[in-house]
Parts: sequence; C-alpha cells; structure tokens
Amino acid sequence: MTQNEKPGKLKNLNYYLIKTLKFYDLKNESLSRLVFIIILIANFIGIFVPENVYLDIILNLARMTVVHLASAVYLTAYIKDLKGEACGIHECFGITVKNALKILVASISYIITIIATFGMYLSFEIMAVVIFILGIPLLVIYLMFIFNVCYVVDQGKGVAESYRASRKITFGYKKAIFFTILIFNFILAIPLSFLMIISMITSNDLVYAFVFSFATTVVNIMQNRLITLLYMDLEYGNKEAAGQYGDKDYYWPYGNKEGNWQYGNRGREVDGNKDNNEQNDSEDSDR
Repeated sequence: MTQNEKPGKLKNLNYYLIKTLKFYDLKNESLSRLVFIIILIANFIGIFVPENVYLDIILNLARMTVVHLASAVYLTAYIKDLKGEACGIHECFGITVKNALKILVASISYIITIIATFGMYLSFEIMAVVIFILGIPLLVIYLMFIFNVCYVVDQGKGVAESYRASRKITFGYKKAIFFTILIFNFILAIPLSFLMIISMITSNDLVYAFVFSFATTVVNIMQNRLITLLYMDLEYGNKEAAGQYGDKDYYWPYGNKEGNWQYGNRGREVDGNKDNNEQNDSEDSDR
C-alpha cells in the first residue's frame, strides 16, 4: 500500500450490525464456544472482589490479560474466516501465545484499562478529573490505534509497525469509525439495559453477577467482530472485494475540496486523477 493509497471503504452501519450480532458465528464453532467460555469465566471471577487490595489488583490484571488474549484468539479466527483461510483451535491459540507480549503492548484498550485501574486504586477523584480533561485526546488515541492487534495477529507486524500501520489506515476515517462504534454501542445498550434491570429485580447477587458477566462477554466478542470488519474493509476492501458492492449506499461518504459529497476511497481518486493527467500529458507530447 503506497503512501497516499487507501485500499478500503467503510460500509453502511446496517451491514456491520448484521454481521456483528452473530457473535457465535465462526466456521470453527468449537473455537467460538471455547473463547466465549474463557472470557465468561474470567469476567465472572472478576465480580468477586477480595478484601486484600493488592490481591484485588493482581486478580484484576490477570483477568484483563486473559480476556484480551482470548479476544485476540477470536480476532485471529474471525480474520481468517473473512479471508477464507482455515484456522483450527491449536493454530489460532498458537498465533496468540506466540505473539502474546506484542498483543498486550499493542492493545491500546489493554493499556488504557490498566492505567485506569491503577488510577482508580490510587485516587478515584483524581482519575475522574484526568478522564474529564483528557477524555477527547484519549478517544482520538484509541481510534488511531484501534487496529494494532489486528496487524499483529494478521500480518505478524511488530509493536512499532502495528502502531504506524493503524495510524496510517485510520487517517481520514476516525470520525466514521467513531460514529459506527458509538451507534453500535447505543443500539446494543437498549436490550442489555432491560436484561440488567430484570436481573436486579431478582434480588439475587449471584444471578446478577452471572447476567452481568454474560452480557459483558457478549459485548466484548461483538466489539471484536466490529473491529475486525472495519479492519478488513479498510485494509483489504478494494483488494479482495472490488466490485462486490456496487451500491454507493454501502459506503461512508466524504467531502472533497469543492464541497461535493463522494463515496469510497480518496487515495485512489487522487491516484486516478494523477494517472489521467499523466495520460493526457503523454498524448500531448505524442502530438
């Protein structure tokens, strides 16, 4: 991919919603169930807070590590599915274990979660002020490096390379990615809110803890599917699916310098204009 080339296009939100809601849908169903159970158990155990603060910190770090690595396994399997490649349980877990350290360091959500966790233990008030002041910059950073782990498990890039690649591919698309994630989470929050209210009415702490853990696990996997779909469209969109979707309504619009709204890839439009200009210059010289 050249400096100015953006091979991908973002599709309509309806497409992502339909694909993402099928969180159970992997070619390897055993792998899907296994990852779901691992994340569910990790989230359920995290509900029970030990009296020792230091032990609580250690257990939280262990839980977050397990959840992020299990999510990386699912991410790997789903990328392979979308590319039409087979990936068994041993292979997907092997890729994750081999790149475990790179995945954790490259995962911007993991880093932000750890910092937030330690901040809460030190001072909740200070952490709240920091989030209020740095909320927007942190959001921009998150969107900029949201595809780091995808590059690690898909293309085997190093940590620094994954940061550079994610920053490059999200250039000009952060707003579209943000609104896609925002609307997706808003739609998802409606049924989950009713589910949580029903579990609270039961007045059973164990039931509430399980329902909360189950909902958190489902949301986690759905978010990973959404990130994978966005990554595949931006990284491989025109390379693997050129002509697959001819309707412009499948893509996010963008404005050009003249203020007109167009659809698809800005980089390729620039390259196309460049090629046309070069062709015209060549014809003029022949004359």
